[in-house]
Amino acid sequence: MVKKLEMYPEHILRLGLGLILVYTGFYLFFDQGESFSVFTTFFSFLPNLALFIKIFSVIQVVAGVCLLAGLFLRIVSFIIFWEFLFGLIISGVDLSTYKDFGLMTSALALFVLSSKKIPQVNAE
Repeated sequence: MVKKLEMYPEHILRLGLGLILVYTGFYLFFDQGESFSVFTTFFSFLPNLALFIKIFSVIQVVAGVCLLAGLFLRIVSFIIFWEFLFGLIISGVDLSTYKDFGLMTSALALFVLSSKKIPQVNAE
């Protein structure tokens, strides 16, 4: 008999966000063309912008792998939420804003779902 695979919202959010982070991290690492325009505007004070983008892309890949593996969900989703919010603020409103807003709120939803699993201590 085939056992039914149970899917929960947390699994779907982890899979979606994890794959997006891994994909964009690899993309940024190997092709920084379009990224320079956004990063240059706000991080022009950095002495080595290319190195900053490479480090940022590695962090994204690691965060994506953590989400896919189910490791450190609460802290990773919290950091990713703020990353997407910051990205939304610095890139401004354009045709891709709806995607950024969706990713940001997905990270927030994953943070809320993963926070509910923390055991509460009754103070009675």
